[in-house]
Amino acid sequence: MSATIKHCELDIPSDLEFAASDLDGLFAASWKLIRYTGAIVIRRDVWLAREKEKYYGSYWTDVCVIFQERLPGPSILLSRKLISVRMENQSWLSKWFEVFCVSWPRLVRGFPLSKEVQQLACTEAPWENLYFLVLARAAGQYSIVEYHEHVQPQLQSRRKKLLALAVSVLPGVILNTYFVLRYSRVKGTSKRTELLLLTHSKFCLRRWRAAEGSGLVGCNS
Repeated sequence: MSATIKHCELDIPSDLEFAASDLDGLFAASWKLIRYTGAIVIRRDVWLAREKEKYYGSYWTDVCVIFQERLPGPSILLSRKLISVRMENQSWLSKWFEVFCVSWPRLVRGFPLSKEVQQLACTEAPWENLYFLVLARAAGQYSIVEYHEHVQPQLQSRRKKLLALAVSVLPGVILNTYFVLRYSRVKGTSKRTELLLLTHSKFCLRRWRAAEGSGLVGCNS
């Protein structure tokens, strides 16, 4: 907890209160922050009364409990910063591509929100972001399988489809080695999450060397 990797996603001068019916306002103001589960406090009776099981495995069951339908009462967004988070041990690292490219957009589109607010939370459109796809490939989480299943259906342009397809078959070891060397030289903390994704990849030569030393070569191939 000695270095600040990322500052708070929320910066408001005072607390905000939202009426029970104003899911649009609550989501638009808080969607970046509430993707961290520790930022959410919810009444136990509301939690018990709502659908949860169908959202298990999505990594955002708590967000789905809030936004699956109108809340029974008002909600408050606190302006005071109350939580510090220890990074680099995120449980979703091994499923980074699936969580942010597949699960999050699918859940948001299922919430009873206006199209404008849904679009706000999906503006990142990772399936159209070449950097995201290249990094996902280097991290060992994007291949031709993910392209056909999750990326191709989202793209309208033939050019974008061809680029995304090309990225899915790029040599992962070469990409991984390039990015690991590049980000290892970056001063500060701006690329810490990317570097962590890369060093946990099946394409990472560091992991291969570690496996060699332990007699486990092949487990990461």
